[in-house]
Amino acid sequence: TSMLPMYGTLVTLGPGCQDTRAKSINEAIRRRKNAYKYYLDLCADAMGEFSFDFYSFIYESQISPWYYTNLEMAAKKCKQNGIPLAVTLQSCRLDDKLNEKTGRARVVYRTPNYLEMRWQIYSALAFGASRLGYYTFWPHYSMGSELRQPNAMLVYEPSAECGYRATEIYDAVKKVHMEILQFDHVFLRFKWQGAKVVRKSLERNIRNMEGDYEGSSLISYTASRDMLVGCMLNPEDEKEGFWVVNADNPFHFQVNDVELFFKGVQKITYYRAGKEYETEIASEIVNGEPCGKWKVRLGAGEGIFIVLSI
Repeated sequence: TSMLPMYGTLVTLGPGCQDTRAKSINEAIRRRKNAYKYYLDLCADAMGEFSFDFYSFIYESQISPWYYTNLEMAAKKCKQNGIPLAVTLQSCRLDDKLNEKTGRARVVYRTPNYLEMRWQIYSALAFGASRLGYYTFWPHYSMGSELRQPNAMLVYEPSAECGYRATEIYDAVKKVHMEILQFDHVFLRFKWQGAKVVRKSLERNIRNMEGDYEGSSLISYTASRDMLVGCMLNPEDEKEGFWVVNADNPFHFQVNDVELFFKGVQKITYYRAGKEYETEIASEIVNGEPCGKWKVRLGAGEGIFIVLSI
């Protein structure tokens, strides 16, 4: 079951939750978080897993202000309850209702490209998601077949007899999956512990979340643009892992120069675009502590998984 995301109709979240009007944005955000927490507690406590669906890419260049907050709140609750987190991601366009006079519909959410798909996927993995699903329908509303456009991701082989064809979004999702399937046997062993962030932009998507985890061997970090770090732990051998994601809006096509300082670490193994690398990292003293320093440039929407050597 996919549950209501935070931006959904608040009247469905529980008694007294429908009114989030406030004198300030911060107070409105606090009330909305409280409303969603009420709903999240009920669902997660009653089920063996928690799942929510989410549309991230607002037409024509924005990202939703609530994606990371949904992930963070759900991840914390799933960690508390010891249950898995599943996320259903946006893989198609979403239009408003059809205008009968013009025969057109208003585009509300745009069709994501490869960079935006990997931003969604790596961000979800950075919050410990262990199952990903996708919207695959088109169009969202009911309309005559003569106006339909094959603009959704197909989850089956294209069939000429039925008029189906592979589209750009199909290739984009397949490409990201080919990357993560090369090392999912590694990162799925790790359990999510918390998130750290670097906030450079005014995007509410990253500013609305807490990013308040203080544990782990990652004691210092910098980034030139918004960055998300998912802190992970392998319960089998106590090794630490980290998802490092360029959290900047991928529509901007901006690289992100990152520096990470790990306490008492000289060697790391990292997984990037489906390939495994092992490297020794430079030594540096941070706040009187010997650390290993690693620099990397992340592409738009890119995520890298790092495992610390013991």
